Amino acid sequence: MAAPVLPGQPTSLDSDLDLLLLSENAVPPHLLNRLLLDLPEHAALLLISADPAGYRPLLAQSGRSGWGILSPSTSPAQLEAAIGAVRQGLCVLPPVPDEAILPEALTPRELEVTGLLAQGLSNKQIAHRLHLSENTVKTHIAAVYGKAGINNRAELVMLAVRLGWVAL
Repeated sequence: MAAPVLPGQPTSLDSDLDLLLLSENAVPPHLLNRLLLDLPEHAALLLISADPAGYRPLLAQSGRSGWGILSPSTSPAQLEAAIGAVRQGLCVLPPVPDEAILPEALTPRELEVTGLLAQGLSNKQIAHRLHLSENTVKTHIAAVYGKAGINNRAELVMLAVRLGWVAL
C-alpha cells in the first residue's frame, strides 16, 4: 500500500493499490479531491476522522464506490469489518445517535424486534423467538414505524443499518 508523502506534496499512488487507509491528519479536506483523482478507480478509501463533516460530502460526491469514514474510537473488530465492506464497494459511516434522528428513542424491546426483523424473520418467527404474541410484535413494529416516520419493513431495515442498530 502506498500513501501520500506529505499533504500538499505530489503523490505517486501504486496502480495495484486496493485500499488506502488515512487519518484526517494525513490529508485535510481541501487536498482530498486531489487524492481522489490520483487514487486508482478500483481502490477503496477508509478515513479515520473525529469530525467527518468536511470529508463526507467530498467522498459522497466523488462517485467512488467503496469508501468510509470511521471514528478514532473504532474498535479493531469494527475496523476489520469496515475494511471488508469498503473493499466490496460499500460505504461505511459512523452510526448517528438515534436521538439526532428520532424524536423519541427506541426501547430495548423495540431494538430487539428491529434486529430480528432485519434478519428477515416474520412477525410469527419474531414472536416465537421472543416468547411474545404476534399482536405484541406488531405493536412494537408499529411503534418503531411511528417513532422513525417510516411505513414499511424495507425502510426500517435501511434506517436500522444506517443508524448502527443492526449490522448486515
